[in-house]
Amino acid sequence: MTKIIPTSKLDPSKIIIATQCSPVEPFKSEVIRLFKSQDLLGGQLADAQKIVCLTEPADLDFKNELEELGVAIQSIEPIDVSYPYSNKIQMLQIEEDYDVLIALDTDIIITGDFSDYIDKNKISAKGVDTDCLGLENWEKLFKFFKLQMPSKRFQTSITNVETVPWFNSGVLFIPKKFSSILYELWIQYTQKLLQNYNYLTFLSGDSFDDNSNFTFIEQYALTLAIHDLKLPYNQLSLKFNFPTHYLVHENFNPNEINPLIIHYHHLVSKKGNILHSKYLPTTKRIDLYNKSITTVSSDDNEIIIDDLYLSVLGRHADQEGLDYFMSLLSEQKISIDLITKSLMNSDEFKNK
Repeated sequence: MTKIIPTSKLDPSKIIIATQCSPVEPFKSEVIRLFKSQDLLGGQLADAQKIVCLTEPADLDFKNELEELGVAIQSIEPIDVSYPYSNKIQMLQIEEDYDVLIALDTDIIITGDFSDYIDKNKISAKGVDTDCLGLENWEKLFKFFKLQMPSKRFQTSITNVETVPWFNSGVLFIPKKFSSILYELWIQYTQKLLQNYNYLTFLSGDSFDDNSNFTFIEQYALTLAIHDLKLPYNQLSLKFNFPTHYLVHENFNPNEINPLIIHYHHLVSKKGNILHSKYLPTTKRIDLYNKSITTVSSDDNEIIIDDLYLSVLGRHADQEGLDYFMSLLSEQKISIDLITKSLMNSDEFKNK
């Protein structure tokens, strides 16, 4: 991994922190959560410009919340109605004066000031968590588009599998000088992949609907665009895009990472708390945010139960188990100790 060292600090007002969504739940709450975290925990980045790109008009309450946070709204046109993931590419069309665009998914919180690590001369992004394509199929994909297969290799952060340099597009640092050329080619490759998806059977397999490769098309397209244009890039570490939905591979020493950007993958309790991570430093950062939002209840049985699942089974609670134990807790028919014993008596635990 390329070691990212602090750069000369940019003027925060020349940095844009942006996200994109349709103005419906859960995305509206996630957008508010993101920009609140920027203000509360982002340090000097609290002074960065805030923009949300919306594919439909926002309701009045959402507009008012955004206005209170100083978030500007930009309307965008969907790139392809059959593939909403591609709409994030429209963030590269933001015309405000800036040096670097920080393009984020909505289900992210900022938990520290990373302004020292923003490079205005290179695109920066973290490598992917998993690679469902594999090196053999990557070679087929590059060959299909008559591109040279990159020789450099990354390790995926959850499965620890060797792959080509391709990136999770949930956190992107994009210098203004690259935004236009990247925009054009990112869209082109996305559209070509969508048009050829069924033809490229190593992508589509036997199913068009239930296939994770379909979800990742815009990330495949981003990879092809970056390598086609030969754009300079930094590989960000997990510190700048820490996932909480699955366990990080032990080779990445996740218990030693104090993340500045947390990707919580929509894992939020019904009371509005972000669910914890398996890893204490990340959980402390999440709690720092949760406790800073006074409207969120600290008495959250959903987090308590989910923490037990993380501790005992090493995963987040499934909905069936969560509903079952939540019901018993609310009726005072079970204790935390008994929930722990129940999980430890499960076949899943015994077969670990």
